[in-house]
Amino acid sequence: MAAVIWSVCLATLILSVMLMVQKILSFSEVMTSWIEGVKDVIELLFILVLAWALGSVITETQTSNFIAQVLRSGNISADYVPVITTIIGYFMAYCTGSAFGTMGILFPLVIPTVCHLTEDPDIQVQAAAAILSSCIFGNLMSPIADLTVLTRVSTQCDLNSHIKTLLRKVRKLI
Repeated sequence: MAAVIWSVCLATLILSVMLMVQKILSFSEVMTSWIEGVKDVIELLFILVLAWALGSVITETQTSNFIAQVLRSGNISADYVPVITTIIGYFMAYCTGSAFGTMGILFPLVIPTVCHLTEDPDIQVQAAAAILSSCIFGNLMSPIADLTVLTRVSTQCDLNSHIKTLLRKVRKLI
């Protein structure tokens, strides 16, 4: 999350300097434009802060330990671990809107679990692929994901229209 903040600040600074050096805008025009731009994305900033806070809560409440216990407690065949991982990953990534947060929780849980259940490298690779693919799904489809929020705000598209468009794309893939 710090990387996102720093990259936005750096990009804004570089753009401002370029606009003033090329004499496209004066300093006061750059500042006025910056203030107007911040007004347009303030909703985005609040949503991102709330999403990051949710990710911190998930980490602090040790949700990963709970998921590890659930996976280890049942008599689960190793063949089903990639499918179960995909479903859990879809749910987590969609609800949190954080692909990296979901990966950060699932990789330390699923990979040791699947390695404990089987030595078959195909199943282990499938489990890792299940984590990655489900995280991508969540980041694309979640209404609170940073990608969804950035797309919605930058295109000034309302959330319902954006989600309907995404659902049409997903239906074509299925």
